[in-house]
Amino acid sequence: MKDFTISRLNTRLGIFKLKGVVNSDSQATQQHIRVSQLEIMGCDGWVELEVGHHHSRQIIEQLDADISAHLGL
Repeated sequence: MKDFTISRLNTRLGIFKLKGVVNSDSQATQQHIRVSQLEIMGCDGWVELEVGHHHSRQIIEQLDADISAHLGL
């Protein structure tokens, strides 16, 4: 597992700030990303989203390709 922090990720869904871990197991055929902190840029600054909430989980799933590309996976 390797920690990651993305301070600003511009996507079609908005601008996000994320922290989490990537499963870097050499036996894994596909990288697994787990987000532990998720924030979105609102009108007045960063707004933290509850990562356990189902809407946040849907956003994280939709951001998976953007996160992978940003991390170079």
